[in-house]
Parts: sequence; C-alpha cells; structure tokens
Amino acid sequence: MAKLLITILGKGQQELKLKDYKEANYFLNDRKNNKTTPFVGEAIVGLMPQTETFDTIYILGTNDSMWHTLYDHCSWKMNRVEEEVEQKFQQIYKEIKERKVTQDTLQMVAQAFRELIGIETKCQIIDIGRTEEELWRVFEIIANIPNKKDIVSIDITHGLRYQPLFLFLALSYFKNIKSITIKDVFYGGIELQQDFKENGKELAPIFNLKPMVDILAWVDAATIFHRYGDISLFTQLLKEQKISEQFIKEAESYATILQLNDVARVRAASTKFINQLEKISTEGKVKPLEFTKELMREFPEKINTKTTDWQFMLLMAERYYNTKQITMCIMVLYEAIISRVAKIYKDANYRIDESSIEGYSQCSRIAKDITVTAIYNEVNGLQHFPTKVKELADIRNSLAHVRENTQVSKGEIPNKFGELYRYFKEKIKNNKLEELPNHRVI
Repeated sequence: MAKLLITILGKGQQELKLKDYKEANYFLNDRKNNKTTPFVGEAIVGLMPQTETFDTIYILGTNDSMWHTLYDHCSWKMNRVEEEVEQKFQQIYKEIKERKVTQDTLQMVAQAFRELIGIETKCQIIDIGRTEEELWRVFEIIANIPNKKDIVSIDITHGLRYQPLFLFLALSYFKNIKSITIKDVFYGGIELQQDFKENGKELAPIFNLKPMVDILAWVDAATIFHRYGDISLFTQLLKEQKISEQFIKEAESYATILQLNDVARVRAASTKFINQLEKISTEGKVKPLEFTKELMREFPEKINTKTTDWQFMLLMAERYYNTKQITMCIMVLYEAIISRVAKIYKDANYRIDESSIEGYSQCSRIAKDITVTAIYNEVNGLQHFPTKVKELADIRNSLAHVRENTQVSKGEIPNKFGELYRYFKEKIKNNKLEELPNHRVI
C-alpha cells in the first residue's frame, strides 16, 4: 500500500532557452509556512506533514514539457557544477525542440528531483492527445501507475487544459475499479498571489480540491440507489460524514423493505426516508446531499403515489425492467397480476386472501381462465390476457428452478419478457377487469 503523488509538468515559456521561469511562494494551510519554487509538486512535498509524506512521485509530461527547466532548477538548488549542468540543460533543450525526449533524459531528470526532495521519483512521457488513440494511451499510462490499495494524490496545476480532466477521470477509475484511496487533489493558484499576502509578501495558495472528487462518489451513490435500491455506498458516505444514526437506520430500513417488495410497510418506510432526507439536507451538514437529494427521493415519492399493492408491484416491475433485471421483473409482474385480481374481488365483497396458498391459487386461476369471454375478449382488448398470464407463469416457474422447464427454455426468456412486460403494463390497468366478479364467481 504505497502513497503516491501524480503531477503534470507544464510546457513553460515560449522561448525554451529562457531560465527566468516564474517562481511563487506557495503555502498549503499556514501562510507563514511557505515554500518558494516554480514547481508546485516540490512545494507540496515540502509543505506536507512528515507523517503524510509520499513513497513515490510520478511526473508526467509531453515532449514539449519543461524537463530542462526542472533539471536546471534541481541542479542549481543542489549546487552542482555549473558547466556540467549547462551542458545537460542544452542537451535536454535540444531533445525537447526535436520532440524526442529520451528515456535516459527522463531518468536523469528523475534522479535530480529525487536528490532534491529525497523521495523516489519517476518521469514519464505522455502524448499530447491530438487523436482518440493518443487520448486512450494517456489514460492507460495514468491508470497503470497505482496498484490496488495504493493511496493516491494528484497535482493538476500544470499541463494542457484537458490533462487535469484526464486525471479526474483516472481518479474515478482508481476508486471504483482498482480499490484505490484518493487522498488529495492539489491545485497551485499562482494567479491568485495578489489576493494572498503575508507581511507584504505575495503568496500562492495550494488548494485541496478533494471535495470535487467526493461529489463523484455521492453522484454514484445516488444513481445506484435510485436505479437499484442499493443503499450500501450511500450509507458508507453518510457514516464518513458522521451523520445521524437515525437517518442511516431509516435509509437502510427503506432499502431493505424495498428489496423485499414488502408492500405492507413500503409506503410508511418511503415517507420516513423522505422526511429524514429532507431534514438532513436542510441542516446543511452534508453539502453533497443538497445536490443529490432530488434523485434519491424521486423513487420513494413515486411509491407514495401508488395507493394499492398492485400499483406498487407494477412500479417495481417497471424499475426491474428498466434495469434489465429479468427475473425480478417477471416475478414482481406476476405478483402484480395476482394482487390486481385479489383487489377486484375484495372490492366486490369477496373474502379472498392472496397471501394464502388457496387465495393465491384462486387469483391465478381467474387470471388464466380463458372461459371468461365476457371480459377476456377483443372488444375489451383483453382477448389474450389469460394466455399471456399463463405464459408469464410458465416463465416464472422456469426462473424459479435450476433445471430447465420443458414448457419454457431459459434461452427464450430474454426475448419474451420485454413483450410480456409491455403488454401487462397497459392491460393490467384496464377497467373492464373490474367486472370479473360479475362473470367469474369463486
């Protein structure tokens, strides 16, 4: 588990031979503790607490970057022989001008920076990114730097305008794919020197933009929760913010009830979750929550508009259909039909309990009864309803068993389930179904 800093080396001045590159007095947290250097990476290392120092620094740059300037700066501060430094400076300058910086040169620059700061340093050339192929090569280089479980910080101060964006994309990749911890995101605000002074001395702040990365995690958490009902990433972020245990409890309870399709408790759980979400976001203790709460409350608010169990189940079937969760969609869609039939007969004063085996079987037989032609006919648009229910039931049974069902092959299901969902999404709402008790007694 290594602690890494990834930084980009900029292009520098138009005239490469100039050595009067711009220095700044950088500070991280304490203005009185500042460091004068043209390179933000050096300032970051010098200003970080000793306990948080890095194991390795990666300096990325194009063939146009100021490798010669970095080498000259390190050599000057290390009091190297001037003639030797000048000779190597001109050599690097020549390679940059020809856009052919060699690996030997990169190792020489890395060695100079390593001696200056006392930390292992590696330099690497990246493409400018003129084509899609070059852009993918840049991303590949950045993505391959850390190993799993590493702790990564980045400095996005220098470089071409798109390169910081690539680093941000890489951070998302690091966090989600390689299980890497993102610690800090630094930006040296040299252009703000006029606004920060200490005893008449202009200072350049080094900002930590980690919250910009954090918001990506909150967006991911809100999206996953909204689409799949998975609350784990959201509650993890809440716990990191030391949010009320009550809110975390309500959120986890709502998610569990939702995943269990617990129609008896889901509307009450949705209401509690919405109320707690509103309370926490109003308090303003978790800023990202203010920007993600609308997405997070969208589905529970939909639930609260559904006054019957079958409407809730149909909503869940829609959710599973949209996220391509075939098995869950089929299971819940069939339950919606059973619940719809039970509700119709209850409203007609029949005593029927679809939660019992007998009541469930009764509702299933009614829905599949092709003899009820007074309802299941072309005029009502329901002529295929009972046969479609049977088809849905066969698929449901096939999915519920490991072995192949002879009636429905599992290979056929992906092509059939979409058609069945779209059919029942509309037909289950048909008001003519409410006349079933007049033609089919139980």
